[in-house]
Amino acid sequence: MKLIEPDQLPYQTELRQRQPFVLGVDEVERPVVLKPTQIKQTEKKSFEQQIMALALLFVLSMASYYLISRFCISTVQVSGRSMTPTLHDGERYVLNRLSFLYRDPQIGEIVVLRDPGHSDFAVKRIIAGPADSISFKNGKVFVNGNEIRESYLSSSTRTLVPATRPKDVVLGKDQYFVLGDNRFGSEDSRYYGAIKRAQIVGPIWK
Repeated sequence: MKLIEPDQLPYQTELRQRQPFVLGVDEVERPVVLKPTQIKQTEKKSFEQQIMALALLFVLSMASYYLISRFCISTVQVSGRSMTPTLHDGERYVLNRLSFLYRDPQIGEIVVLRDPGHSDFAVKRIIAGPADSISFKNGKVFVNGNEIRESYLSSSTRTLVPATRPKDVVLGKDQYFVLGDNRFGSEDSRYYGAIKRAQIVGPIWK
């Protein structure tokens, strides 16, 4: 049997014939070095992007607040004493502007409405709705011939009507009759008549 010396192995010969791989000068990856002016420009661009992002966030936040408070939910402050003893001057409540988009106002609800007598808003209570008849007799309020029960008022409360206004009213379509709980200090439907549904903004949450 013939022995083969290690130097004569095929793989050894192949390894000896391979040339070492050397990178050329142009092929060596060199680190990127930024000049001071380039660094300042990069920092300036980053700062401007942050300012633009903050400005956009501010605009979106203001737009969201406006849309929510204008069309969804907002807070209202009671001004005056027309709703005492239920509501008091200076108190704040939540106004639900969406509620009456999917349902009709209900009898007994306290609502915010566009005041027919003034160019602002008022808070009143609905006591009658479309097609109802309202009568005032001996300081009492009757709806469809029945005296309404007003547990939110003192039993001695009298509801009077100005001499120049009718004491019997029949409501038409989409009309509502509103009163303030302070019957001696409230300008309401006894003075300016029935209001339309479109004038009612929404109910308040106590």
